[in-house]
Parts: sequence; C-alpha cells; structure tokens
Amino acid sequence: METFNVAGGDSWQMLGHQYIEAFYKALGVEVDPKYSEKYTAVDWYTTIKGKRINYQSTTFEAFEEKLKTIGADYGLK
Repeated sequence: METFNVAGGDSWQMLGHQYIEAFYKALGVEVDPKYSEKYTAVDWYTTIKGKRINYQSTTFEAFEEKLKTIGADYGLK
C-alpha cells in the first residue's frame, strides 16, 4: 500500500503563501494573511508519486482564470 498526495500537477507546485496570494489576487480580494513561523498544512507537499495516477488535469493557470470569473461575477473586482 502507498500513500499519495493528490494535490495537483507541476503548475500547482508552490509554497502555501504563494498559493494564498495568487488565489485571493485572482478573486480580486485584498487580504493580509498571517503565516505561522512553524510548519503548517500550507507548507510544501510533494506530489511526485501522485503523477502516476494522473490526478490533476486542470493547470493552476486555468484555475486562476476560473477564480477571476468568479470574482467578477460576485463583484469582487
């Protein structure tokens, strides 16, 4: 038995703070996040083994475009 982190493909490989910043920027929302000095769930995860099951078919860039549309639809921009 193996454990897989199924959290995206190459375009999703980033640090947690990079994801948070890109997520809210795409939505058009300003935030002032506070990050822990300790290891947390938003730190780096490797998904190399998960590539074998071809889990993620949406690139992060495509996800950002969807967030931009959602932000515009809800008047966040």
